[in-house]
Formats: sequence, C-alpha cells, structure tokens
Amino acid sequence: MTKGILHFTTLATLLLFAMLLSSSCNVFKTIPEGRHLLDKNIIKNNRSEYNESVVAIFKQKPNRKILGVFRFHLGVYNLATLGKETKFKKWIKEAIGEEPILLDTNLTYKSQEQIEILFQNNGYFNATVIDSTVYKRKKARVYYKIKSGEPYKIRNIKYEIKDSTIRELILNDPTPSLLSSGKKFSNALLQNELNRVSIRLRNLGYFNFSTQYIYFDIDSSLKSNQVDIWMVVTNPQTRVKDSAQTVESEFHQKSYIKEIFIEVDYDPILTTTSVEKDTTYIENMVFISRGQLQYSQNAKHLVEHVFIKKDSLYAQENFDLTYRRLSDLGIFRFINIRSEILDHSPTDSIIPLRCFILLSPQPRQEFKAEAEGTNNGGNFGIAGNLVYRNKNIFKGAETFTFKIKGGLEIQQNFGDTTYETTSQLALFNAYEIDRNLH
Repeated sequence: MTKGILHFTTLATLLLFAMLLSSSCNVFKTIPEGRHLLDKNIIKNNRSEYNESVVAIFKQKPNRKILGVFRFHLGVYNLATLGKETKFKKWIKEAIGEEPILLDTNLTYKSQEQIEILFQNNGYFNATVIDSTVYKRKKARVYYKIKSGEPYKIRNIKYEIKDSTIRELILNDPTPSLLSSGKKFSNALLQNELNRVSIRLRNLGYFNFSTQYIYFDIDSSLKSNQVDIWMVVTNPQTRVKDSAQTVESEFHQKSYIKEIFIEVDYDPILTTTSVEKDTTYIENMVFISRGQLQYSQNAKHLVEHVFIKKDSLYAQENFDLTYRRLSDLGIFRFINIRSEILDHSPTDSIIPLRCFILLSPQPRQEFKAEAEGTNNGGNFGIAGNLVYRNKNIFKGAETFTFKIKGGLEIQQNFGDTTYETTSQLALFNAYEIDRNLH
C-alpha cells in the first residue's frame, strides 16, 4: 500500500513537472513578431538599501514565476488561447492565466525618470539613471544603472513666519526639530517635520491650522553638497465683507470649546427625519437621545471617557483620546467626533467651537453559539460555546458576559468486555461543562 502511494506521488510530481516545462516552452508562441517578452529588470546600484523601493516603482514587471524558473501562469494563458475559445478557456485565462508582459520602451523611460526622482527625494540631487536593454530571441532584459553620487546635507535652517505668536511657539518648541545642521536631506524628513509642527499647533488651540500653511524653500546651489532650508508659515485668507475678494489675515485664530453635544443613539438614517429627542445636561455636556437616556443612571461613567471640556482651548490630542476611550468601551458600533465654528468676527483672536460626539450603540443584548469537533488522544467528541452578552446591564456602559462551554466525548472502557459496555463504545459517555461570568 505504501509503495503504491509513493508511486502515485512520484507520478503526480513528474506530471506537474512536465506541465510546468511544457508551459515554459510555450511562453513565446503568442508573442507578436517584432515584440519581446520582458524577462527581467536588473538593478545596478551602489546604494542597495534603495533597491526595494526601486522595484516598487517599476512601471513594468515581468510575468510571475514558480520556483523562480517556470512562468506557469503565462503558460496556462498561452495554452488556453489554443483552438476555439470556450467559456471554460476564458475562465482559465482570467482566473489562473496571465497575459504576456511585452516590453514597452515608453514605460522603461518612465521607470528611469521615477528612479531619478526617488533618489533626488532622498537627497541625491546629482543622481543619474541609465537604462539599457539586451534582446535575446523573443526576450528582453532591461538594466538600470544608477549613479547616486553623494547625498546633500542640511547646512542652515531659517524661518519666515508672519504670525508672531506662531513664530514664538515654533522657535521655542521644547521638542527638538527634526531638521538639524549636518543631517542628510530628504523629502520625507521635511514632510515629517511639517506634520509634527502642524500637530503641535493643533494641540495648542489652532483648530483651523493644517499643513497647507507650511511649505519649504530649498537652496541647493551652494556647490558643496549642502542645502539651506527656509520654513515658511503663511497666514489664512479671509473674505472681505460684502465682497468675493479675499485678503490675507494678520494672524491665525485660536479656538475654544463653547458647546458639547453627545448623541448616544445616533442613527444616520434618521438624521433627515423629524424624530423627537430628549436632552439632558450633565457636567456641562448636553446628552441627546430618542426617548429615555440609556446611561442616565450612571452618566459619569460615560463622561469619564470624554476628554473634551467646555471652555477649554481646542486640542486635537483630546479628541483622539476621547475617540479611543469610547471605542474601548466596546458598546458602540459607530463613533464620530466633529466640530463646527460658531459665529465670530475675523478680528477675534479666539473663536468658539461646537463639538458633536455622535455614538451609535451596538445591539444591547447578544447571543452567540459555536460548535466544533474534538479529538483528545483518540477520543472523539463534540464541544460548543454559548455566549450571552449585555452591553448596558446596569445602565452605566458596563458589559456583562456569561459564557457556558460544554462538551461530549467518547471514552472507551477497556476494563470490561461485556455486551453492555461494548455497545457503549459508539456513544458519548463523558461530558464537561464550564461556566465563565464577568
């Protein structure tokens, strides 16, 4: 029996090998005259740490290979094109096959351009890429020779900031800037610094501040593989009263939280319908619900997870923390926190915000049943779980879970060979029950 299985396995392996070999031999049959199958993209680069990034931006990549040798999917595609087309052949081509990737010199040129941009973005401003193609039969191999040169480093960082308050906050930031003299230049470094500054200002009350107000001017003409960087922070544009004309403001406005509304049973489908809602004031927050407030008996438990406070300056980190803590409760399937600016004057240094915390609860009660087969040391059986979960049992956003696990198993008794015990070998004669409450 064992020899038969081994013989079958060997035969199947040989058949699979023959199919792979056949498919690899047929890969050129559907290639038009004068065209070439893209065989390989070969990188010659003295900065091998960028090779993975280079591969990712190739505009053309060869057909897939199995075991690094056989283009099985291309072979299947070619075999499916032979003879009259049928629905089955069409399905094979689409589900398993892969069209031949034919060399396109326009895409080769675009790949060469993108590789140069990649290196320039990483500080190699003098990088050059030379591509060449070697043709053999109906195959083509493309070589990309990359000369990166030496990277540029930061010499000086300068600032051009019109808003004096913003300027002071940036220059006196206790967290060191990511830009420093002697560090290798890269676009990613600039983007990270831009994001860092923007987040810091949003945490200090500047609700309307975003990365669009920051840009960098780069001077790389120093002829010393160095760059000078200017961080420029612009002011927002405001519309002239009774006119479509806009002018630049003199400063950025801070924001503070004037009102907080928490809707505990928010339903986006019902937002456009006239549904009567009740309001309850708890710790300077307005709770809104359709009917009786679910968490009224222990509302402080929910308030403890809200870190947005009335009359406090806007801080993005408080909004993010509130979202995470409310998510951790596990009782809401949808959480949305948004803010809107209330009426104010363009000359106000601090403007009011209204905050909305929209919560869509999950089903309050949940039943879940699971079943599985078991094999414990050759003893077969079945097991199952029954879970009951109440996500607001004491009306304080608590989650109550009761879980019961049971199992039946066939355990053979070899100490007695009477008819009665022998007949029980096919029956479940052992059981287990486990309860879990939390």
